[in-house]
This record gives sequence, C-alpha cells and structure tokens, in this order.
Amino acid sequence: MAIQRCLLDELRNSLCQQALLSALLFMASLQVHALELPSQQSALAFNFYSGDELSIDSQYLSARTHVFDQYSLGASFQHDSVNDASIDFRHQATYVEDRDTAAINGAYLYESSLFEMSFAHREESDYEANTLSFDISQSVLSGLTTWHMGYSRAWDTLGKRDSNLDEEINRHKLRLGLTQVLSRQWNGYFNYELMSDNGRLDNPYIGAIINDASVLAHYPSTRIGHAFSASLLQYLRRNTVAKLHYRYFRDSWDIQAHSLTLNYTAPLRNPFWHLDYHVRGHRQSAASFYSNNADQFTRYISRDKKHSSFYDMEIGLNARIDLSPWFAPLVQKLHGNIAYTAIFYTYLNYSDPRTDKAFAFRADVFQCYITAGF
Repeated sequence: MAIQRCLLDELRNSLCQQALLSALLFMASLQVHALELPSQQSALAFNFYSGDELSIDSQYLSARTHVFDQYSLGASFQHDSVNDASIDFRHQATYVEDRDTAAINGAYLYESSLFEMSFAHREESDYEANTLSFDISQSVLSGLTTWHMGYSRAWDTLGKRDSNLDEEINRHKLRLGLTQVLSRQWNGYFNYELMSDNGRLDNPYIGAIINDASVLAHYPSTRIGHAFSASLLQYLRRNTVAKLHYRYFRDSWDIQAHSLTLNYTAPLRNPFWHLDYHVRGHRQSAASFYSNNADQFTRYISRDKKHSSFYDMEIGLNARIDLSPWFAPLVQKLHGNIAYTAIFYTYLNYSDPRTDKAFAFRADVFQCYITAGF
C-alpha cells in the first residue's frame, strides 16, 4: 500500500503547490518579504489519477479564515476512492476501498514571527495515521531573509485485510529552511529535512522472490532519511515567473534519489488567463536489500518496486483563469484551474512477471479546482 499512499500524498499536495506558485507570482515582484497570515481562502478540488491499472478519484475541500487579525484557523477534508489492479495486486483480487483525510490547522502572527500548528487524521480499511505538526517562521534583515523550522510527529497503525495484523509505526520529521531575497528579480530557497521511521515498515501485501519462489518480505524496523533541496525563482516580467528546483534524498536503506523540476508561469494575451508549465525528472537507486529475484535468503529482503532502481519523467500544464471580475464584490479573488500531468515510469531492475521484461508504464493525472479568497 505504500506506493498508493505516496500517489495520494502527491495528489493532496498538488493543490498546495499550485497555491504556493500563485503566491510566488506576487512575492517575486517585491523587494522585501514580510510574513503574513495565510490568506482567507476556500478551495474545492477534484483529482483523478490513472496508471498501471490503478485509479484514484479524489475530492478535496478546504477553508481558512482570520480571527482578530493575528490568528488564522483552517480545516480541510479529502475523500479518495481507490480501485487497484496494479502489478502489485494482479495475483490477488482487485482492491477497492475509500480513504478519508481530515485536518485542522491554526496560525498566530506576532510582529515578524509566524507560528503554525496542524493535526491530520487519515483512515482507510487497513491503515490509520495521525500527524501533529509545529512550524515557526522568522523574518529578519528587513524581510530580506526568512528562516523557518518545523517538527512533525506521526502515529500510524498498519493493518491487513482479512487478518488481525495491528502494528504501530512512529514517524518523526524535522524541517529547516531559509528564504533569501537575492535581488529584485531573484529569490533563493534552501531546505533540509530529517526523517525517522520506526516500527513495521514493510508492505504486508508485497513479498519477495528467491530462486523464482515467493517468500515473505522482511524490512529493517528503522529508517532514517535526509533530504536537501534548493530553488531559484526569477521574476522575468509582469506576472511571469521561472523556477528551478532540485532535491536530493538519501536514507539508511541506501536509497538515493535526485529530482530536478523546472516551472514556468506566464499570462496569455487575455489578461484573465495564466499558464503554468512544468517538467520534472526523477531518478532513484535501489535499496540495499532489494532484489528482483534473489539467489539466496538474506536477513532483509524486498521486491517492492518502490525500492528498486527507476526513473520517471513528468510533464504538466495548468491553466488558470481569474474569475474575480465577474463575482465582485462577493469575493476578492476567484480562480478556476484545469491541469493535466503525464508521468512516465521506467524500472531498471524490476520485471513484469507476465513478460519477464523491465516494467514501465505511463500515469495520467487530471485536476480541476477552484479557489476563492475573501
């Protein structure tokens, strides 16, 4: 179930990423960055993912408001309908389930400091997750520099359909970041994450293969990961922004990953339309205990494709229209968005058992969402 949860997290985060990019369009034109409370905004989104005979249909709703000019309160809810007949489950019955995620969050602004706290609960038939997060941001040097730090603590419960499996997983994440105004046209972003997981970390539905015979997989009970990322954003001309983002990840399982993303946002001649293009490349090395078909038993062993060597290429387009003039003064800002992303996965040492050839597939992501600011 882990790779499906990763895909759901990507769908959940995509709306936040688009909102962040819209904010950057405004921020990039300023010489000074001042911390502010998150905008008073509501959002409604519909996402659909399809790839490798796995489909995920998601609906997302969020709302946030200000209280006494110094406080902000928000809540969100997401429902996912999953129909999974992917390569991981083709030897089993098709997997169908609903998943729900609810979250609440709050923020407090005091002079040049912003304090944020959130709690999220995700529930599905064989997995439950609770995550509590704290974040602090501080603006210094007249707003030219902003540092932030955060910590998340998660309590997960792993189960398995038609069994009494009930295992606890503890997750910790520490975040450190810096935003720097380099010039009127250039901004830099630098981030570091330390992740620590402890507990039953394997996927109970995916085993391993030794000399063509299926066996149970066995993972280490701890995993520590480090992620470094850096971004450069350039304001080119009115409402046009280019952004280059790089991320490096490495963990105690010897997995290494590199990601490079290029975003370009520009208005059309019609002043109400903006287009956002992005291209992303990602490459990952295999875990030390991964094997497509091992020749002997080892202490730890896995044939989960997310632990193999693979690369993927992502190409996406988002069209955003400003609907505010037609709905003023009911709302200050009203944007409609339609987005499509194609992702091409190629696995280097994971084979399709039907053909014994290297596995590859294309995934399609469709998004339609609307945001309203008050």
